[in-house]
Amino acid sequence: MEIYLIALSFIAWALVWSDLRNDSKNQKKSFWRLYVGFFAVGILAWVKSPLYSVFFVVGYFLLLIAGQRWSEFKRVHFYGSLAFGALVGASWYLAVMGVDYDRFIAQYMVRETFGKSGGNGGTAFQLWTALGLFSIPFTLLALASWWGLWKSENRRVLEFVVGAGIPAATFFSLYPYRVTTYLYVLIPLLAILVALFEMQNPRVFAWISRTTAGLMTVAVSYLVWLMIRTEALTSWSLLFAVLVGILVCVVWLS
Repeated sequence: MEIYLIALSFIAWALVWSDLRNDSKNQKKSFWRLYVGFFAVGILAWVKSPLYSVFFVVGYFLLLIAGQRWSEFKRVHFYGSLAFGALVGASWYLAVMGVDYDRFIAQYMVRETFGKSGGNGGTAFQLWTALGLFSIPFTLLALASWWGLWKSENRRVLEFVVGAGIPAATFFSLYPYRVTTYLYVLIPLLAILVALFEMQNPRVFAWISRTTAGLMTVAVSYLVWLMIRTEALTSWSLLFAVLVGILVCVVWLS
């Protein structure tokens, strides 16, 4: 499910961002990107929850405000695309309600929406730890990219980070019901930051990559040793495959 959220979010951000990069003259020709982008935002509500569509819209507003792009709020297509995306998202739920209204209210609204407001015992620390583990072997690079971002003072990237990252990161960190996969929607943002970090700080990027390779080699080697000592690993062919994997990882990251 998360892969579709990531793909649709990427498509939507790519389209609206490309529209924003044009001047007012060219925006008259590129307005269709807003409509296609917000069509993808509407589909986000189908894939999992309208919440993700809300994240995008709030983030888009934050991006415009952070960049002081006040002229966007005067465009007819700005409001037209928002309304179009809302219509696309709402159409699915209206159709479902028409088919089985009682079941929609009982299962989706009561159980899946309001029923989770009491929390499930998950913590924000678990959320962010899961994101860090999922980002391996790029976790250290992702952390360093934040430092590189503040150092570079790249205003346009900062605006994008505010829009694409702040809504989801803030909501899921504060909402009492937390599942470890909730922050995976931030993976494309981290990938963009890592790529920018490589371009801006190639030497530091290479050093962190080698450090990551070394840490992974030590960790995997220790795990293999434990498995051998506990006789959990008895197949030498499997051990050989693991060691080859370590070698590939070292060469790739170095």
